[in-house]
Amino acid sequence: MCVCLAWLLLVAQPLQAQFIIPDQGGANVVNAALKLAEVAVLRNVNPAFELPDILAGRAGNFVPQSDLTLVDTSWHEADLWMRLTLQGIKLEPGQTAPAIFLLEFPKSYLDELHLYLPPLHNTESWRLQQAGDRVAQKDWFLRGLYPRFLMPSAQELLASPQGQQTVYV
Repeated sequence: MCVCLAWLLLVAQPLQAQFIIPDQGGANVVNAALKLAEVAVLRNVNPAFELPDILAGRAGNFVPQSDLTLVDTSWHEADLWMRLTLQGIKLEPGQTAPAIFLLEFPKSYLDELHLYLPPLHNTESWRLQQAGDRVAQKDWFLRGLYPRFLMPSAQELLASPQGQQTVYV
């Protein structure tokens, strides 16, 4: 009973994703930064839908969110997608920012997470990073206790149209 109650309390917590900056030992700083321009969520998606279905709008409409926190505790009962619009920001002379940003989901019991990054060139396909309980640790893009994904660099964002990229989780 006590274990079940503890599990229920753990699962009922909001899903919080966060950007983290790994320790880079003072190296790898750049004069551009990454900014989260928009977050939107698509809930209760048919598990058979894949990225082409999402991009074509066959799964429904994304609902804007104020941040990376999903406060609806029913998130664990259904498939959902997050659409993150990332903006590259050119910094003023003398200002610097870390070169590497990670997106982390600090929940160790997430079944399967896929991060889709847009193609770098028109001839490539979407780039995939994956993690979660149903994904072997050796197949995680970045191994660790929690699912973590490498975000595009600020320079990559600045080189994109409008200085932005949209990624899907």
